[in-house]
This record gives sequence, C-alpha cells and structure tokens, in this order.
Amino acid sequence: MWHNYLLKAAGAVAIGIALYHGFVGDAAITALEVRPAEQIEFLRSTFQLGTMGWIAGGVLLIAAGGFASQQARNWIVGVFGFIYGFPAVGAFLMTGGRFDISWVGLGLAVILAVAGRKIPKAAV
Repeated sequence: MWHNYLLKAAGAVAIGIALYHGFVGDAAITALEVRPAEQIEFLRSTFQLGTMGWIAGGVLLIAAGGFASQQARNWIVGVFGFIYGFPAVGAFLMTGGRFDISWVGLGLAVILAVAGRKIPKAAV
C-alpha cells in the first residue's frame, strides 16, 4: 500500500519542481535582452514545453499509484526517472554539489518513484 503513496509523493514533488522551474526560468528569460523582441516569446514558449513535460510526468507518477500493471509502473518510473535524473545530475554538477532546490527536488522525485514502483503483495 505504501508503494502507491511513494509514487504519488514522487509525482507531487515532480509537479512542484516543474512549477518552480517554470517560474524561475520564465523570469530569467524575461530578463534577457533579445533582438528582435518577438523572439523572446518564442524562447519563453519553447522553455515552457519542458515545464509542461515535467508536469505531465508528475501526473503520470501520481496516476501510476493506481495501476494494476507492474509493467506500466516500471515504464513510467523508468522513463521519468531518466527525465528527472539527467537534469538532477546536471544541476548537481553545475552547482558544485552545493544545496539547490532543483537537484534535491528532482533527485527526491526519482528516489521516491523508484522506491514506489513495485506493486504491493496485497494488491496482486
């Protein structure tokens, strides 16, 4: 039973980090001086596609807590473990290992998802 809660917690953390990513990134892009000015909207919308993907992954992790298929759970955790893990490692290296909410949050989402991927014995 608690495996399902771990997946749901991983999804909630992932959505929270995605929203943080969206707000901080949007502020950083808005501060850029880009010529012509119309390109800033293109940059903002392109950047937010990643944010939407992270949110969709969080929603899938939350939904995976109710899946009866072990294979579906494994695929969701595997795919989004990589999608969240790769930038977590990058942010860790970029900050030199100093605490930063981005790599800590993404790493936590990966750890929770991997811990919650197995279907509990009582549910099988």
